Amino acid sequence: MVDRKIRELARRAATGDLAASADLLRERVRSGEIAPGWLELLARLGDEAAIRALDLSDARIVPELPDPAAADAWCAAGGRPPDDPLAAMATWGQEASVRAVRACLRLTRAELARRLAGDPILDRLLELTDAWIDADEPARVAVAERVDALSPGPTTSAEAMALAMADDGDQTEWALDYAVSALQARSSEAAARDAQAIATSAARLLIGDHRMPGASHALVVAAIRTELRPWILTRREPPVGLAQLRLAQRLERGELSKVGVGLAASLGHEGARRLLEGKERIERLDGEGSLWDWTTRLVHAYPGALIPVGLVAARIGLAAWSARPGHDRRPGEAYLAARAWQRAPSSSRSEAALEAAGAAARAAAEAEGEGELAWGAEAVALVAGCCYSLAPHEPAMRRRLRSQRLDAILQAVARASDATGDDAAVRRAITTDLLDLAIPPDGRRSPRRWLPPE
Repeated sequence: MVDRKIRELARRAATGDLAASADLLRERVRSGEIAPGWLELLARLGDEAAIRALDLSDARIVPELPDPAAADAWCAAGGRPPDDPLAAMATWGQEASVRAVRACLRLTRAELARRLAGDPILDRLLELTDAWIDADEPARVAVAERVDALSPGPTTSAEAMALAMADDGDQTEWALDYAVSALQARSSEAAARDAQAIATSAARLLIGDHRMPGASHALVVAAIRTELRPWILTRREPPVGLAQLRLAQRLERGELSKVGVGLAASLGHEGARRLLEGKERIERLDGEGSLWDWTTRLVHAYPGALIPVGLVAARIGLAAWSARPGHDRRPGEAYLAARAWQRAPSSSRSEAALEAAGAAARAAAEAEGEGELAWGAEAVALVAGCCYSLAPHEPAMRRRLRSQRLDAILQAVARASDATGDDAAVRRAITTDLLDLAIPPDGRRSPRRWLPPE
């Protein structure tokens, strides 16, 4: 049934039916033939069917293509349009950028060949670009090494771009240099920069040729789209950089905080780590170490995580306590008081949490000798008591309570571990809660501050 529907949509799409083309893309995504993240690249390059298929009318996600005349003006000056559709190419990996480079070389082949006056370097470079694209990952390294002999000059991509910005000279060497650099790039980000640069050079070559004034950049984008479309429509695995791109967009919209993204990166969130790599120092908190040492490093690096960590310990402790037949209600009331304080801190709720903490501590003392049951109640009491330490106090009192607060949370985590007998489970629970707080699902904002200022 699905195959018949796809065949019918394909038949209609072949006649130029845009609605059928969009429906066909949706159906192929639904059937698993294409990962949806790849359609976004097509949409960014101006593919109308992909834009309709994903309903990406929100310019915050996929910006509109720049005005052709304005884009040419930017390229003629050696710059890039503000809404350059290649700006996020690193999201889709190095091969996407190399294919974009090949499209630019093919589009400007006649003009480059004329300027090279019979030099075979262009044909050889295109052959090696084809070989790189057709090769598997290990073989691509060997192809990249063979490119060394073709390099048209000693300039690197970055140096060539600086020259292009400063001088309106010959684009030929720069275009070839970007192509060489993209094949030899050691990261998706580096290859993406080269793809952007060669697209600018290609537009400048066409502008200088006086054949396509006011439409050169648009023609380059169309050539890249034509080159990439058949390949994109075979991609079944999600783009590796898509999570990073989504985080960057949410951060820019104010849905996430930089501290939260930093915490997520520290806890091993791949998208957050990719986003911050090379820009921010990442405190690695996903390695080995005892639960006590790990928690200590965590709350020292991110003090705002103190109470969320404690609440996880309290929840685990309460679960152990509640397993007792006819269990005392006081630890449960203390947990609820701590949660109420976290949602809306105030002096009155701080006092209520302290009172509930005392009651929970008495319940723990009365159950002394009952092992994990008493430990569970003690974990709750320790966390609820911390709420009082964060309420407004005199400076001297604040200093004294600050040192007690960290110790209380660490003790609560230790008691939760005692109650379960499973350090790894406690650590996983803390990590899960913190990641949900740092990077909540789409549509929810991460809190700007997890603790009120002292």
